[in-house]
Amino acid sequence: MGNDEIRQKLEDLELINSINFAINRGDSLNKIIELVSTKTKKLFSSFGATVYLLSEDKKYLVIQRLNLPSAVKKRIESLIKSEITMVKIPLREGSHYYKTLKAKKLKIINDTVEIKELIQEFVETIPENQKVMRVMIKKLIPKICKVLGICSVMIAPLVTNSKVLGLMDISGRKPFENFDLERISSISNQLAIAINRKQTEDKIRLIFEGIKTNKNRFKELFEHMSSGVAVYEAVNGRNDFIFKDFNKAAEKIDKIRKKDILGKSVLEVFPGIKNFGLFDVFKRVYRTGKPEKYPISFYKDRRITG
Repeated sequence: MGNDEIRQKLEDLELINSINFAINRGDSLNKIIELVSTKTKKLFSSFGATVYLLSEDKKYLVIQRLNLPSAVKKRIESLIKSEITMVKIPLREGSHYYKTLKAKKLKIINDTVEIKELIQEFVETIPENQKVMRVMIKKLIPKICKVLGICSVMIAPLVTNSKVLGLMDISGRKPFENFDLERISSISNQLAIAINRKQTEDKIRLIFEGIKTNKNRFKELFEHMSSGVAVYEAVNGRNDFIFKDFNKAAEKIDKIRKKDILGKSVLEVFPGIKNFGLFDVFKRVYRTGKPEKYPISFYKDRRITG
């Protein structure tokens, strides 16, 4: 690996760490996506990453942030006689985005014909009852391609724990290579973790804000979310905590069965928790009633390491 590649890897690692810090700091999902979009513009000498999230019904990709230079955006809007807004792209079987999500694999598109096909997928955002507009914009695609000047696109699915959240793509005016694909893989993996966590937090917050009528809904979400969650009860004068509940994802992550730990002390099940630093967080949160975020750290006991 040459000096340039080492430098690029270090810059990528800096962005990955920034995403992680933003998660632990409690930044909003929009702010984290903005961070990735802005930083990737410089890292890949591109327009920066555009992030798309799956709609609730899994039928659309909803653009979270469109990265086009204002001058380019205005020229395209002048061509199509319409304003470019935040749009949602229908997931049509056989489309590039559909195939990427289905395969859960990254890809590079360097072929100009395929790039035009990809841009044409955006035409699908125009309602079917506006056929004249659709036909007009399809005819303008070669001119739009010329304005954009894109000669290469990387597409990365956003997947964590086999859960598909959406995808991100990066367009550039010079060809991307396999090394670039390796770099975007690491960044997209960390972004997927951030998105999954923020979406889970938002769902839990909404449910709790709804107090007692949503008990069943909370239980359903608790059992089927992809993030591991444990519920504890303070005992022994608040000097210990016992397990009251443990969801399926936590069982899988910690390789432990719920029925084997309910009613047991967290110090018995995870003896390294004091050295890990999390036990002090438990006591503080219980005492103050204020939530805390604990950064990713190394945990080890006689049973598990990670």
